[in-house]
Amino acid sequence: MLGALTVGVAGWYFVLRGGGEPSGDFVRAEQTYVKAAREIPVAATQVQQQTDLGGFDVVASASLVRMGKQLEVFRRLATDEEGESARIADDAAKSASLGMNSAVIFRNALTRNRVADANGALQQLDDAINDLEATAQRWKKL
Repeated sequence: MLGALTVGVAGWYFVLRGGGEPSGDFVRAEQTYVKAAREIPVAATQVQQQTDLGGFDVVASASLVRMGKQLEVFRRLATDEEGESARIADDAAKSASLGMNSAVIFRNALTRNRVADANGALQQLDDAINDLEATAQRWKKL
């Protein structure tokens, strides 16, 4: 009886889980995160005067919510996966967290007309996105 249970569990793990390969959730989370993160500076280009800030803030807030959900996916994978998959997911979570922090700083600096702070945060956001995309390439090679 115990042998049949072991075979059943092993079968579920390797067949239904995806053959023992890392979760496809990572790729979807990375794509969603990057798209949301890139929407923030694009929305900023639409700000021509103070009255445009409300529209920018709506876009930035919605993007930050989507980014936060994807950050949680990376954190879950860092916990649920094993070995190199877990390490890569943890790296992704760190990049995603840094990107979120940078996006918040960018949004706040832009709404307060602090151009130098906004430019610095935008560079950090871009760096975090690039790091996340490089991490995704590592994940795809697993």
